[in-house]
Amino acid sequence: MSSNYMALDDSIMDKMRIDLAGLLHAVGRGKEGRELLEECLMITERYKDLGKDSGPDEQSISFPMLHLAVTLYHLKRDEEAEQLALEALRIREKPFGKGLPSRCGGSRLFGVIQTRLTKDDESLLGPLKRVLSIHEKEFGPESEEVTITLKKIVFYLNKLGRKNNVFPLQNRLSALRLKFKQRIQLNYVL
Repeated sequence: MSSNYMALDDSIMDKMRIDLAGLLHAVGRGKEGRELLEECLMITERYKDLGKDSGPDEQSISFPMLHLAVTLYHLKRDEEAEQLALEALRIREKPFGKGLPSRCGGSRLFGVIQTRLTKDDESLLGPLKRVLSIHEKEFGPESEEVTITLKKIVFYLNKLGRKNNVFPLQNRLSALRLKFKQRIQLNYVL
C-alpha cells in the first residue's frame, strides 16, 4: 500500500523547510524559523541514524546545520552559531579536504561570526585564504569572487598593521580592477 504523504526525510521537503525558515526569519519571526531549522536538523539526523551506514558525519546534515547557524547569528546567539558553523565545516571537509567549493559559504559565515564575537583578526585570515584558494581554482584568478575575497583579506591585514603583506595584494587588486574596466569598455564598444 502506498501513501499519499511525502516522507519526512524527502530532500524537496527538507529544502522547503529551510526556505520557510529563511522566510520566517526575514519577516521578523526568527524564533519560529530557528525552531523549524532545529526540527529539520533533528529529522535529518534521525533518518540518517536509521540507515546506520552513513554515521554522524553525513554531508546532508551540514546544510541544515549551516542554515541554523545563520539563523542563530541573526538572533545574536553567536557562540551557538559559531559551534554549528564549525561542526558543519568539519563535516564538509572530512571526505573532500579543505579545497571543497561548498566550504566557501561556511568559511565566510564562520569569519563573520568570529568578527562579531571580536575574535582575533589573525584567526580570520586562515579561512579567508582557503576561500581565496578555492575561488581561484573554481572561478579563475581574475574572477569577481577572487576580487571580493582579496578585498576582505586586505582589510584584515590592514587592521592587523601588516603593511608588507598588503602591498602585493593591493597591486593584484589594482590589476584586477583595471582588467575589469577594460572588459566593460570592450563590451560597451562591441
